Amino acid sequence: MKTRTTPTNEVRCHKCGHDLDAATSFHDRKPSEGCCSICIGCGNIMIFNADLTLREPTETERRHFGLIPEVIAVQIYIRSRQKEEGLAH
Repeated sequence: MKTRTTPTNEVRCHKCGHDLDAATSFHDRKPSEGCCSICIGCGNIMIFNADLTLREPTETERRHFGLIPEVIAVQIYIRSRQKEEGLAH
């Protein structure tokens, strides 16, 4: 699977405050308006604006993206990593 990492405008996750300044796609695509982004810090789903800043999803978008297997897999990975790090401290 080919991935692509694209620098974006620096923003903070609306949920955990993690600084975000790039997006990695599993489909070798650049992000564009309406695409889903997942915070690497907490797994929060956000949506790209045209200027590559992020906004909270609408309820319809949250339900839609929350059903995509790749999104679920990334969220599970992030949350399992958080648990492991929490146990290590």
